[in-house]
Amino acid sequence: MKEQEYKAGIEEIHQLLKSGAYTQAKEKLDTWYAYKPVRLEWFVLHAAYLVFAEKKLDEAKRILMDVAWEAYPYEGILDRRKLLTRIYQKEDDPVEEQRSLLLTELLEKAEYRGITKDGVLEAQYRAKIAEYEELFLRDGTVNTGKELAFLLYGYGEQVLCFLLCLWLKVRGEELPILEKLCEIQNFGYLREQLESSRRETFVILSDRQCQADVITKLLRDFDREVWTLALDGTEEKEEIAAAVDEIVRNQEAGIVTVLGTGSMADQIEQTQSGKKYFRRLSRWRGDFLETRFCLGWYGSYLSYISSIYQMDVRAALDREPEYDFSIVIPVRNASRTLRDTIRTCLDQEYEGTYEIVISDNSTDGTDAVYRLIQEMKDTRIHYYKTPRDLQLSKSFEYAFLLSKGAFVFSLGADDALFPWTLQMLSEVRKEYDQYQVIAWKRGFYAWPGFNGGQQNQLEIPGEFPVETYPVTMKKGQDYLAYAMLDPDRMYDLPMLYINSGFCRTYLTEALERTGSLWDGVCQDVYMGTVTASIVPEIPLIDYPLSIAGMSSSSMGAKENAGTHSLHQSEKIENREKKDNNIGGYCASVYERCYPITSMDRVALYVSILSCVARGILPESWMTQVFDWKKWIHNGVARLDIRDVYFDKKLHMFRYAAMQQGEEMASWFDREIYPRMLQEKKVDEAYLDQLQMQKSYHEEVSKERIVLDASKYGIDNIYDASRLIVRIKAEGRDFLK
Repeated sequence: MKEQEYKAGIEEIHQLLKSGAYTQAKEKLDTWYAYKPVRLEWFVLHAAYLVFAEKKLDEAKRILMDVAWEAYPYEGILDRRKLLTRIYQKEDDPVEEQRSLLLTELLEKAEYRGITKDGVLEAQYRAKIAEYEELFLRDGTVNTGKELAFLLYGYGEQVLCFLLCLWLKVRGEELPILEKLCEIQNFGYLREQLESSRRETFVILSDRQCQADVITKLLRDFDREVWTLALDGTEEKEEIAAAVDEIVRNQEAGIVTVLGTGSMADQIEQTQSGKKYFRRLSRWRGDFLETRFCLGWYGSYLSYISSIYQMDVRAALDREPEYDFSIVIPVRNASRTLRDTIRTCLDQEYEGTYEIVISDNSTDGTDAVYRLIQEMKDTRIHYYKTPRDLQLSKSFEYAFLLSKGAFVFSLGADDALFPWTLQMLSEVRKEYDQYQVIAWKRGFYAWPGFNGGQQNQLEIPGEFPVETYPVTMKKGQDYLAYAMLDPDRMYDLPMLYINSGFCRTYLTEALERTGSLWDGVCQDVYMGTVTASIVPEIPLIDYPLSIAGMSSSSMGAKENAGTHSLHQSEKIENREKKDNNIGGYCASVYERCYPITSMDRVALYVSILSCVARGILPESWMTQVFDWKKWIHNGVARLDIRDVYFDKKLHMFRYAAMQQGEEMASWFDREIYPRMLQEKKVDEAYLDQLQMQKSYHEEVSKERIVLDASKYGIDNIYDASRLIVRIKAEGRDFLK
């Protein structure tokens, strides 16, 4: 469909809604929804229909909240914000209405790199907030606090408003906005720092004395220790970081909570010490909101995660090994596949000691994983329940910290080992005992029901030497270079998951080099990128020791799948809010250069930027090495045209191109943007049918073996691993 035709159709729907011809508008909306990608303009009109024709205000709000990226003005953004304002008017919610009006003004005046000048509402809010801050310092009453809280909320000062709302709650006044604020990423962490029995330390970075005094009063009323660094705008970022660092050195816990503007947080992240010891916890919401306060911490990463996991992480790292090996399996709602994964771990030829660590991060409201472990009754299996719902990286980190083995690696709850895995690793470790990380080859198995036509695919390397297992030395930087040249090789990176493991001492080295552990956008590719960047050489066992399984319960697969319905998008949003309330990943100023639209290739590029952010890859690579056009093209190419977030994600990539300068922005608008927005009528039923067609070719060659496991009566990864054992023992002659 040509652009003019699409625009004309959208305008026709708009006019039908304006004239009150709701039945005709609904018919046109349904017709136009068949054309993909669905743009923001369609969602705005669909929400308008729900508001004015069906009076479904809550449903309209949910749609408008999910499908846009309100970081800069693009087609449909202002119409969306104005419709939200109308909804708040209809709901008689003046607080949300005023907040929405201010955001409209900010968006209207926003450039791609900031604000042209203050708007009328912006100036009015600032003056009113300053007035009430002074009044609050004088009288400290609940009524003044309430008025100030509503002003801060409308102005987008989420952190300060949250502090004040909690202060009011202690005094018996719980504002309705508190419930919304409690859902914001990492605000659960801030709340725990305020309510902890320990006297936690806060550092305030502010260029407004009155504002700093208000925050100090609130924090001291919570009996927190408070340090204020009064800024006048002339300080160098290294000076600010050094001042915070000096405060941290005098703290027994070795960590402070930092409250300062978003732009200030970005500056600290770019200092030498900040790269290792500072982490921003508040998500970036657009350059025009970076003058608002954000949340962060500075100091010891171990202290930070000790509070998340409610354990002494330093003691866990320093403990002496009790077993030769730890097989770590983080689990979320995957008891169905976990049984067979554990069976492959128990079925080992190795006669030494090992443990299987099961860390249960399930959210399905059942004790299915616990009951499974009780049923299996094996002393090698050690069951733990996570102290709270954890996002994926933190779930893995917590599970690793529970391990007590001298050599540690992880599996997913649908993966497998071979009977020879631990025995072979033991022999290689003895021969290569000076290396902290060892890698190996792996196979692949798609469980029944996974990804349509990919289900039942079983793939392994083609040859199995019976008496030998060749080991080659690989340079860490080579892993990284190959992945950057060919993103499909990212899963060759030494991820400490499914294809590699480490001696316990490696965690201390990773901590010393990067300032953190599993602190990236994902658990696997991030740690693979870090490991490739800091480990000079890695022994690679050129022999399959594991099988990477993919099933309907695979968390990584869910992250990569497009969202094809608004109902599905709502469930994802709710899950992410809960997982990220404490310990949520927040992109640094470096990582924000590339949009997080899924995992897979996106995870690779963001993880490489994380290594720059941690100071283990040179900052000069940002301009001299990284091929931004290739990166952006590769990311856009992975977008699913049926994804309800397609328009949102495409505009995230567009913004990333704009941040690289006018030439890159022009290239995107010329080469990428029109092509990706070309509308096509999609036959959903046909595409679903097409997806069920087998997507792989069976093959038995020297290089690899690819089988349809269902032809051998296999429907689980344990039996898949046993088929490989048979191939090793008998050769390939029996294969069909």
